[in-house]
Amino acid sequence: MYLVLRIISEQQGELYNVKAGGTLSFTKEVSSINFNIKTDPIKAIIISTNLHFWKTIGFEKDLLIEKEVFIFTNDAISELDQIFFTPVNSSLELNIVTQAWIRRDKLSEIFEIWDIKRSFPIYPEALLRNDSKETKYIRSKDSVLAFQKNIPCADRVPHNADGEIQSHISNLDIINDAKFIIPTIERRSLLTPLFCFLGAILLIFNIYCYSFIDKKEKYLIETSKVQNLLGSISKVYAEFLPGSIKEIRIQDSGRNGSVTLLDEKFTTSVIEKKLSKKYFVELKNNEGLKILLLNERVLDND
Repeated sequence: MYLVLRIISEQQGELYNVKAGGTLSFTKEVSSINFNIKTDPIKAIIISTNLHFWKTIGFEKDLLIEKEVFIFTNDAISELDQIFFTPVNSSLELNIVTQAWIRRDKLSEIFEIWDIKRSFPIYPEALLRNDSKETKYIRSKDSVLAFQKNIPCADRVPHNADGEIQSHISNLDIINDAKFIIPTIERRSLLTPLFCFLGAILLIFNIYCYSFIDKKEKYLIETSKVQNLLGSISKVYAEFLPGSIKEIRIQDSGRNGSVTLLDEKFTTSVIEKKLSKKYFVELKNNEGLKILLLNERVLDND
């Protein structure tokens, strides 16, 4: 059994125990003001339906060839790189496929308000599952949702639904393959805003190390080549994804350098344009990491 936070709004939330099999059991109400992750150590988060989107369409086999692809590009107001989405879920019995998505900036805003700085599995409320025989009606903010037995997503229904309307999501089940796909690097930048300063801190750290190891190393930082290389890296720092810089190395007294990155989608086009007059810019892959190499074009007597 573990604890889950249901975020209903920027201020309102609920805590649930998750039993064996993923069944939710209401524990208590919380707010973004009094919630403390140390007191209530959650293991996952459920985002309420008023904060995310979802859609269901008739079954098409081609949509299941690659489940981790967003299939509702015509329905999302935002560009693909501005949203997180779930894998494509399907029901052959009901002949439907469904998927949920949320804006990245909205999720970041919510987490900042709730002071959540760790990465957790994040589930859309609309894709919770009802394994009981009776339809469950849930009030979610200003909507009423119907969760029918084994249907992969909820339906919005009139407020005078024919049945008891619950104000919580107890007895619904979390489905592991229905959580938002958030790459590790995205989680890091989303949940820890301070990582946006990591690159600058690493630059300062390198300067500190060169300055205080010994006199020979201290001389290196005083040469214009080291200063020029650091300045060049700082000019293109905005092109790096926040939190993606793992290591910065300065070699050959500042004539060459490398930046090791955690960003899998990083490209050098903009950086090459900005630095090509002074450096040969090259990108190498090494055991899952990307290494940006800066090699000085013109040697002088500095």
